[in-house]
Amino acid sequence: MGENYVWLWVAIEPIDKIIVLGIRISIERSILVAEQFIQKLATEYGKHPVYSDGRGTWYPQACKF
Repeated sequence: MGENYVWLWVAIEPIDKIIVLGIRISIERSILVAEQFIQKLATEYGKHPVYSDGRGTWYPQACKF
């Protein structure tokens, strides 16, 4: 059997870093999932800079979409 992963996407307010702005759980990690998560946050909070842990190279491209 193959390995199964669940991905947890978390957006945290960047100044105080104590407020969680959004959470998403997915069974895949892709540019499409990143774009959907970022779009939901942008709709709710407006457009702001995006910072990542550096492990997902698709974040800058997802932000462009």
